[in-house]
This record gives sequence, structure tokens and C-alpha cells, in this order.
Amino acid sequence: MSKPLTPLEADLLAALKQLTTAVNYRAAAVAGGTDDQVQFSVEAFWRAQDEALDAIAKAEKS
Repeated sequence: MSKPLTPLEADLLAALKQLTTAVNYRAAAVAGGTDDQVQFSVEAFWRAQDEALDAIAKAEKS
């Protein structure tokens, strides 16, 4: 059994997950689709990236 994550590790893991989500949304936008799909993907990318940066900033303050 592995030990529980420290708060810093948990925050960094959350940031990594958000960055992964951001990259996936960005890839979907680049892959194409309708204008609405691309717009949604780009907006989702920026939102996920902002959340990841917030999580990193929170982790740095810990």
C-alpha cells in the first residue's frame, strides 16, 4: 500500500491533470471540426490551463 499524498503532491497532481485536460482540448481544436467545436475546445483549453496555473500557484504557497 502506498503512502497518502502530501498536500503539495496532491496540488501538483491536480495541476498535472488540468494541464493534461488542457492539452487534450487543444489537440481537439487543432484536429478540426466545426467552428463551434473549435471555439469550445479553445475556450476549454484556456479554462483548464488557468485552473492548472492556479493549482501550481497554490502548491508553491504551501
